[in-house]
Amino acid sequence: MLARIGMLMALCCTAAICQPLSFDNVRLYERPSPEKKPKRIEGDFTLDRNSGVLIFTVRNRPYVTIAYNTVTNLTYDEGESVLTVQFKDDHGRGQFNEFEVGTNKYNYLLSSLEAHTGVRVTRISKR
Repeated sequence: MLARIGMLMALCCTAAICQPLSFDNVRLYERPSPEKKPKRIEGDFTLDRNSGVLIFTVRNRPYVTIAYNTVTNLTYDEGESVLTVQFKDDHGRGQFNEFEVGTNKYNYLLSSLEAHTGVRVTRISKR
């Protein structure tokens, strides 16, 4: 009986760990060119361990998808609550996206990103 309970608990814990992690009310900064002011696009940020991707969705549709194994650098600006994700595109060129993350959830998001990508987040503070 105890063995069955232990197996059931292990299955439940494993299922919970494998569920995608979603963070709502995240804004993507989209810049048509470096000198222009960014346009803010509101959406949800999802980390999916099963498919190995970070997905930014707008109105439940994928808008940006970045594979974990292409992420080269993660930087979080604590003063502006902005996460920069640098990655390599399909042609090996360096790319980046900037996301504004709410201040109440950034620690969980950053630690989850580190665990999923294997890349350490560099934190910038303006103190």
